[in-house]
Amino acid sequence: MKLTYVASAAALAFGTMLAPAAANEVQEACEEFSETYETGYTGCACLGEKAEADADLKEAILAIETPEDLEAADESVTQAVADCAE
Repeated sequence: MKLTYVASAAALAFGTMLAPAAANEVQEACEEFSETYETGYTGCACLGEKAEADADLKEAILAIETPEDLEAADESVTQAVADCAE
């Protein structure tokens, strides 16, 4: 249940990519979403670091726009979200 909640929260964060580009798009989008939707997800910096270190992961994360997208995402994405939630 916790993984689903965290994953859904993180997924919606990536839909906010209309904001100006930042040094770490993934982290910024995650933080904005977490604040807006009060998810309590605290792994945004970690998730951003993982994404910056892996171009394929970053691309996959930034392609996520809905919770359904995240649920259908590659295991590497859901694992990164879960790892950073710990």
